Amino acid sequence: MAAVEVVFWVAVGLLVYTHVGYPLALALFARLRRRRPPAPPLGELPSVSLIIAAHDEEEVIAAKVRNALAWSSRHTFQEGIRSTVEWYVKMRPEWMAGANAVTV
Repeated sequence: MAAVEVVFWVAVGLLVYTHVGYPLALALFARLRRRRPPAPPLGELPSVSLIIAAHDEEEVIAAKVRNALAWSSRHTFQEGIRSTVEWYVKMRPEWMAGANAVTV
C-alpha cells in the first residue's frame, strides 16, 4: 500500500469519526452518565460578576468596587421585568416599525 493510500484512508477515517463516531461516543457517554446538575433553589437570584478592565490602576479599581458594592436597585427583580414587558407592549408599534425597516 502506498503512502498516499494510507494518508487517504486515515483522512477518510478521521472524517467519518468526526461526523459519526464522535457524536455516537458523546451520546453513549451521556446515557451512561445520566447525572443532572442540581437545580438552584426557587426564588434565589443568580449572583452578579463585576468585570473591570484596567491596568496599573489600583485606585480606580478600588473606587469602582466600592461604588458597585454601594449600589442598590430602586426596584425588585419582578418589578423590573414587569415594567420592561409593559414598555415593550406599549412601544410595540414603534419598535416593530424599526424592525420591519431593517432589510438584509
